[in-house]
Amino acid sequence: MRVTRCRPRSACCTPDPINGAARRAHSCPRLRLTLHDGTERAYRLDDPGSCPDSGTPNRADSAYEPRVHLAYLLARQGHHAAWLAHFADLPLPAARRIAEAAEQTAA
Repeated sequence: MRVTRCRPRSACCTPDPINGAARRAHSCPRLRLTLHDGTERAYRLDDPGSCPDSGTPNRADSAYEPRVHLAYLLARQGHHAAWLAHFADLPLPAARRIAEAAEQTAA
């Protein structure tokens, strides 16, 4: 399983509007999941405060769901997929993919 990293529309480095210095482009980790609504989409895994794209509205290519983010954080702390599915009210296959992504990130 691979966590996809989305890139901003800009090039690798963009000028900082405050001091003009170049800053590195941020890539937000995302994972394609199907939740209870039955639609598969890419969900952002990062904290909304640390990912520039997380403040944007949900789109077909990237969405933020607090339960996915919560499950990802808890999976990185070692919680198992079945527990994540129950605690965060996620489908078990989605919780398994989140746990696999968290394990891959930790490695």
